[in-house]
Amino acid sequence: MVNRKLIKELLNESSCTHNKDKDKKGGCDKPKPGATSGGCAFEGAQIALFPYADAAHLVHAPATCQGASWETRATLTSYEGEDNTPLGYYTDITTNDVIFGGHEKLEKSIEYIAEHKKPKAIFVYETCVTAMIGDDMDNIAMRMEEKYKIPIVVVHAPGFVGGKNLGSRLGGEAVLNHLIGTREPEEIHPFGINLIGDYNVTGDMWEYTPLLEKIGIKIVSTLAGDGRIEKIQMAHTAKLNVIVCAKSLITLTRKMEEQYQIPHVSVSFYGKRDTSNAIRSIVNAFGDETLSQKAEEVIKEEEEKLEQRLIPYRKILEGKKAILNTGGNKSWSIASALQDIGIEVVATSIRKATLEDIEIAKEYVPIFDESTCQ
Repeated sequence: MVNRKLIKELLNESSCTHNKDKDKKGGCDKPKPGATSGGCAFEGAQIALFPYADAAHLVHAPATCQGASWETRATLTSYEGEDNTPLGYYTDITTNDVIFGGHEKLEKSIEYIAEHKKPKAIFVYETCVTAMIGDDMDNIAMRMEEKYKIPIVVVHAPGFVGGKNLGSRLGGEAVLNHLIGTREPEEIHPFGINLIGDYNVTGDMWEYTPLLEKIGIKIVSTLAGDGRIEKIQMAHTAKLNVIVCAKSLITLTRKMEEQYQIPHVSVSFYGKRDTSNAIRSIVNAFGDETLSQKAEEVIKEEEEKLEQRLIPYRKILEGKKAILNTGGNKSWSIASALQDIGIEVVATSIRKATLEDIEIAKEYVPIFDESTCQ
């Protein structure tokens, strides 16, 4: 069932910039009439967890919940088994189930997926209807987990509790409480990191992870893009959490720091400048001189190669201007990438951006008028 105390905690995340000032009564993502038109909590939870391609995703809801939100963000994966991300599983709650309960359908659905799809885990999403009728999803999941010997994780994120960002945090809570720390690796790498918040939408993660590995950094797990359940279970053994652009999982990183003493850095890999700065932020967090020297060598080599490849584009784009209508972290990260290839960014939108994103955007776009960018 919905945990009101947890919802309140997530809405007042202490790591969020606007909640650090105790004199301001803040809070974020509070539900209000019409707020879910940009995506409800259920949709946000799906977005955060979909990229785990070796897991199955079962929505305990009427068919309309599934049809309205499935595949909200396509993500690329290198998983060689059956990719369950494009497949929509749902229990198809009807009027009879609202009256008599949908627990039997839920149990049979889990049995079908476990026996026919053989996933590494099953995420079961609670929605508005099933939250209100009160199906004991946790009890069913616990029994099915014991029967099939795979993690069956209930994600309590009914749409009525708030917006998409809150839902992503609820998805992170489910992963932290049911997966992370449940498996131990054969060895622990001294420079192991978790990549958090990169959804690998266009395969962009595969562009920079080879650079990190070339420097000597090991990717322990990725949450979310191209994620794997068994690696996520060992995420607690990483030495650093790297938030890539998105701040929706900031609560996850804070709690991992509290529980496992894993610090975090926030970076962006859009464009040459941000990619180099991101690599330096990561290696500086380890404080290893040899690692830092190797990083500078790789940065120098890659920047020189990139500059040669950008020459024809700079000629075409010289004198061009751009206005960004993106929002969130992309209000500054894409601005940086465009500036790197010679485009002047004259304005950027800050809709749905955090206060931290707004401050960073001001650094990238000199003439910045918040009143005209809302």
